Amino acid sequence: VVDSSNYRVQVFDGDGVFLRKWPLTVVSRAIAVADDGDVFITGNDQVFRLRATAPAASGFADADGQLE
Repeated sequence: VVDSSNYRVQVFDGDGVFLRKWPLTVVSRAIAVADDGDVFITGNDQVFRLRATAPAASGFADADGQLE
């Protein structure tokens, strides 16, 4: 769940149990989850990748989709 007002992404399991959260430095309105559990969010003309196994953002892509 993107919680833009509090600058974070919250992760819940299928039963609604809280699993973890990641802090954000941008206001995001879009989110997608990959098959491997990685989470992609948008903000400031960038795409941020939150790895399912990591506690913080691990990289980003620019407006042209180039992942760093």
